[in-house]
Amino acid sequence: WAALEVEWATTIDRARALPDSMLHESVEGEWSFVETVRHLVFAMDKWFTVPILAEPFHPMGMPNSGSVDFPWPGLEYDLTPSVSDALAVRADRSTRFREYLAAVTTADFTQLIDVPENGPHPLQECIYTVFEEEFWHLRYARRDLEKHIRGPLNRAR
Repeated sequence: WAALEVEWATTIDRARALPDSMLHESVEGEWSFVETVRHLVFAMDKWFTVPILAEPFHPMGMPNSGSVDFPWPGLEYDLTPSVSDALAVRADRSTRFREYLAAVTTADFTQLIDVPENGPHPLQECIYTVFEEEFWHLRYARRDLEKHIRGPLNRAR
């Protein structure tokens, strides 16, 4: 988790160097940077905050298209948070996940957790899913930021 946090910090620094308006723009039909962050809030809530900490979904969360029709309590799809607001919620979720990982034991890993939409899963799978979401969306965010950064240069030629 520490390694992912370091990589995300680098990516967030790179994103903050761009105008906020760019971070709300889709790149080639993919989510914007802000939408990616909103999705990570949702994924963290779905697999950790709600089922493990027994706390509610943050309204900012954004499910993937295959899960958008599920009746997620408390989500507000029409929100348009600022980059700073989206990153602040993600940072809060990340910190709480880090603190949980520091306290969890391997004996806890087999405990069944009832995950909204997906049903019971061992705690280990819930933790793995958070890692997987963070890893893949970091790659997507970096790819799309690179396209934003290169885009104006390519158009100027």
